[in-house]
Amino acid sequence: QRDIICIPKSVRKERMEQNLQLFDFTLTDNDMDEILKLDTGKSLIMPSHHNPEVTKMFMGFTPK
Repeated sequence: QRDIICIPKSVRKERMEQNLQLFDFTLTDNDMDEILKLDTGKSLIMPSHHNPEVTKMFMGFTPK
């Protein structure tokens, strides 16, 4: 409804088929407002991404 794409991860055929069944419902305006309230404007995955030292650490990361 807001033209935001979500890319689900699955390797099981059944789950991939279920993930394609996304056009059989709509959210109410109230639902959409409640979802918008969840956005704190801060990253929960990498909260210190503006820290130059953290950026350097990730740029130098080499997977084993």
